[in-house]
Amino acid sequence: MRRFATGRPSRPFMRVLRLLLGACIVAAVLPAAALLVTGVPLAFANPTNVSGLVFRDYNDNGVQDPREPGVPGVRVTGFFGTDGSVSVLTGADGTYLLSLPVPAGTGVRVEFDVPTNGFQSGAFGANSGTTVQFVTTPAQDVNLGILRPGQYCQAAAELNLVTSCFVLGHQLTDATGQPRTDPVIIDFPYEAGRPPRFADADQPNTHALMVPAHAVGTVWGMAYQRRSNSVFAGAFLKRHTGFGPGGPGAIYRLDPSDPDGNATVWIDLNAIFGDQTAGVDPRTDTSAEAYVTDPNAFALVGKAGLGDVEMFEDDRTLYVIALGDRRLYQLPVGEDGSPPAPSAIQRFDLPTPTGPDACPHDPATPAGELNLNLRPFGLGVYDGLLYVGVICTAESTQNPADLRAYVFAFDPAAGSFLPQPALSLPLNYDRGCAELPVANCLTNAPARWRPWVRAFDEATIIPGTAANRLTGMAPQPMFTGIDFDNGDMIIGMRDRYGDQMGNQAGDLNQLPPPYYLGIIAGEVLRACQTSPTSWVIEGSPGCAVGLANNQGPLGTEFYFQDNSRYHDEISMGSLLHVPGYPETAVTASDPIFNETYDGGVRWFNSADGAQAWVYRIYNSAADPVPPPLFGKTNGLGDLEALCKSAPVEIGNRVWFDLNQDGIQGPDEPPVPGVTLRLYDEQGNLLATAVTNDRGEYYFRGGPPTGDSNPNDHIGLLPGPVGFNTRYQIRIDNPADTAPGGPLYNWFLTYTERGDSRVRDSNGRWSSQDLVVFADVVTGDAGFNNHTYDFGFIQNPTRLRLESFSATPTDAGVELYWSTSAEVDTWGFHLYRSTTGDRGDAQRITTQLIPAQGRGQGGASYSWLDTGATPGRTYYYWLQEVERNGNTNEYGPASTNQPAVTRQRFYLPFVWR
Repeated sequence: MRRFATGRPSRPFMRVLRLLLGACIVAAVLPAAALLVTGVPLAFANPTNVSGLVFRDYNDNGVQDPREPGVPGVRVTGFFGTDGSVSVLTGADGTYLLSLPVPAGTGVRVEFDVPTNGFQSGAFGANSGTTVQFVTTPAQDVNLGILRPGQYCQAAAELNLVTSCFVLGHQLTDATGQPRTDPVIIDFPYEAGRPPRFADADQPNTHALMVPAHAVGTVWGMAYQRRSNSVFAGAFLKRHTGFGPGGPGAIYRLDPSDPDGNATVWIDLNAIFGDQTAGVDPRTDTSAEAYVTDPNAFALVGKAGLGDVEMFEDDRTLYVIALGDRRLYQLPVGEDGSPPAPSAIQRFDLPTPTGPDACPHDPATPAGELNLNLRPFGLGVYDGLLYVGVICTAESTQNPADLRAYVFAFDPAAGSFLPQPALSLPLNYDRGCAELPVANCLTNAPARWRPWVRAFDEATIIPGTAANRLTGMAPQPMFTGIDFDNGDMIIGMRDRYGDQMGNQAGDLNQLPPPYYLGIIAGEVLRACQTSPTSWVIEGSPGCAVGLANNQGPLGTEFYFQDNSRYHDEISMGSLLHVPGYPETAVTASDPIFNETYDGGVRWFNSADGAQAWVYRIYNSAADPVPPPLFGKTNGLGDLEALCKSAPVEIGNRVWFDLNQDGIQGPDEPPVPGVTLRLYDEQGNLLATAVTNDRGEYYFRGGPPTGDSNPNDHIGLLPGPVGFNTRYQIRIDNPADTAPGGPLYNWFLTYTERGDSRVRDSNGRWSSQDLVVFADVVTGDAGFNNHTYDFGFIQNPTRLRLESFSATPTDAGVELYWSTSAEVDTWGFHLYRSTTGDRGDAQRITTQLIPAQGRGQGGASYSWLDTGATPGRTYYYWLQEVERNGNTNEYGPASTNQPAVTRQRFYLPFVWR
């Protein structure tokens, strides 16, 4: 009879331990190189190297594209031999080098610790493996792509953008009293106007999405929730054009795939928090004539309505700036795009900058409120933080030296702003000319920012090119755009005057003539990251230096082609950078250099700031007077990309567990040629994969028609892998276990062994279906999971007992046990004791419990001991009876253990 496991080390084990303690073992930490070495002989003459790279795989395709940088500070560990390891951190460029004290030809298991602050492991591909890789020394290009799912986007050729455009007058009804149908939200391809896909800058000239004015009115900020395919648009106050049905505090929701452009009021912040939140509509007269003058809106631009609207990385939280109370609002968004309960909305006060960069205090500021000279608007998201753009308007001092832009970082996890600005930028610098044809334009028509104006006559008014035509300009900064390009911050400044003025409209007191034409002079800037939460402006030491044209904060201009034939600055202040793309899109007036009275988009190269291509959305040169579009003023709103949710991929390895410990050892070989099939919860086959020569397999989304090649190692589903969805992976091809098959005479190893789920085996045996399987529950968008591994062993020693437990119930004590292998098992008996001494135990089974799991995968058993007295403590032993009559015993399992706890016993009989 075998001796039972006692939890005490055996004498042979103690002898091995003394030998190990007598060996020369070193463990050292070298902080300068972030190097950790364990289980390695003290001296090794000729180390071999394993090297590679960790990079941001923005598009999650397993390929490092040119704009996908390395990631510093990721721990990489190489495991070799029985317990040797070397660990390093990736450098500033994402590369690493493991110098291993092993000879060439040694098997190494390389593990990557993906940062837990929002990153996920990327998809398998040509330049990226998984978080656990097996190599033979020496090895290079052992790489891993990682991503933040909220930064994912599909290829440019498959991407559409949406923007808002503005039309003169009352938005709800037209001159005949019918709902106004002019489109005010449209979509277009990301590559619109770009040859060779499109013939010229006017193509395409139709839009699949056209939201009518009566549905949303004038909106600016937009955000997109991927999971529900919902666009959210915030109400915007602009002179000469009215609000939608929800008023100044409304956020609208629409489906961008709806050909009818329907939209609804998603939430009204004014209705919940009061009219001071976004202010009130200054208009009482909604006649066409009233909107041509619209006197009460002039001074309220940037002070009423809503500013930017932004979806956070989690795709579940919407942020918006209310321009009335100048607070940041945080709104949870349902999985289906539904609005939150009012009690779930949080709002946050903005910080006040202090020190030498402080904004002069406006004495008219009510007690306890934010300085009236501070006006927020723009929002941006990067690597787990939200950024808010704020302008010190100098409105109360009218001193251009007081103009300043700030960026404040908000930490959603902490629910607070960081105390110091991420960027502080003075704005009293030269920017060329707002109107180049004007004589001495640097003096008479400069593009320099000026303090916010409060009256119509504070602007510069010059004669136009025709009778009764006057041109006005008064460049005033609104901080409307924040985006990021591999850490660099891209800044969009909107000219407030472009929303205070129209295109050949009237002054504040009378209808035309004369006709006033507004000219804008917005801005696009670039700043370089110097720490995780601080930036310096272009031209600073170590930061991008553009053209030396004396039109930037430090005399140079990175985006030096943000101009047209007649204007040095043409930005409308909204911008868009898709992570990993080589360019940035910016809304602009006169986007085609030699054309006039237009509005559209320019794309600028990230490498040098030069123009890449342009797209014209509207041309108002031939419009009637006054025209319905806005010509050279701000005729477009925010830009938003309709990026899909990041896909999910699962996998990944089948291997031979030579030492039968359930853990993938560095030298243990893969199993090629094994068929794995993915089934949905209803048992429908979705995809098939066959392991490659590295034993790897993967399942990922595919075309609706499914997989055209089910015999390779990548199984394609007919559509995407579902998020938070149950699947089952099965090894159920009979040919695999038949003579000549890759798994013939191999058996499942132990399941979920060791302290890490990334290197264990997940396979189980179904005694009902007689197949090996692993249950899968996928994560959220972009949560790739490459930990579904299957290990196999040869000639398991008799029984493999996975668990054995005793649970008191009202009817008695339920005995439960499960096995993963039963080679020669005939059946089982159970023994019971009240003392814990095996010698006192009595057999309680009158008949042998027949074995159910002989062969591949074992079985699960339960037996109810009805003779047990409630409340007493019992100890049980399980006796295996082999077909030749030999017996083996396991235990004890005690009723003192909690019902959910199972005691595990493994062969050979020592605790592991």
